[in-house]
Amino acid sequence: MRHASTVVFAAVLLGCGETPQPPTSSARANDAAPTLITLAPHLTELVYSAGAGRQLIAVVEYSDHPPAASELPRIGDAFRVDLERITEFSPDIILAWDGGNPDAMIMQLQRRGFRVEVITTDTLDDVPLAIKQIGALAGTQQQATSAASSYRERLQRLRARYSSAERQRVLYQISAQPLYTIGARHPITEMIETCGGQNIFADVKQVAPAVTVEEVIVRAPQVIIAGDPPGDELLQLWQRWPQLPAVADSRLYTVDASLVARSSARILDGLQAICTHLNDS
Repeated sequence: MRHASTVVFAAVLLGCGETPQPPTSSARANDAAPTLITLAPHLTELVYSAGAGRQLIAVVEYSDHPPAASELPRIGDAFRVDLERITEFSPDIILAWDGGNPDAMIMQLQRRGFRVEVITTDTLDDVPLAIKQIGALAGTQQQATSAASSYRERLQRLRARYSSAERQRVLYQISAQPLYTIGARHPITEMIETCGGQNIFADVKQVAPAVTVEEVIVRAPQVIIAGDPPGDELLQLWQRWPQLPAVADSRLYTVDASLVARSSARILDGLQAICTHLNDS
């Protein structure tokens, strides 16, 4: 995905201005499984889904799923990495986040001689494609194909189940102060629409715009969903405006932010949670 569970702004890459040096690449047989480094938590999850978890040698901060990922060395975060540490690991392939990792960071890695493969996960349908792409890169095509098929089948079932759901106006809240929500291009908007909802800020082009309480009141959401943690605290904000339909009808919900903000196979768990709140609560 393009965004973490909370709004984070890109930082500059460590080591800019250094003379590019090729990585010290260890000699490997042509049929050896390539070693991998991921530059975003959701890419780490996708590597495991593709059956290549054992080939991961380092990851970025917040790579905490599956549990084995928490034990791997860190080389920075999605916006700032330690070039020297990456060089020490000498990965065969670095997986980058399309639209999330700073372009300057990717170019710096490439100038150093690293092979960087950019993975796109902008939509729900991109996820199985990303799993298969990683499987092809890692040499785990069979496991990746199976995981991608399972994902597609579950997504199709969810789409069919909620295809006739009643349209409801929804506010998804990222944070309270400042009040951040999601715009048209955020993947959570697609998730809300899949569940029969309508993002009240779908007309806003920014991915994660800051909005005012007054704007929310005018758009009168029928449902408010906040990422958790700290969802319960965020939702307390709205109790001061009982005129909002969502407050009047007690339709204030939370979801695990890591399930909806990371474009991995687990995003379908987040999709199911949103659909349940909109239709089965």
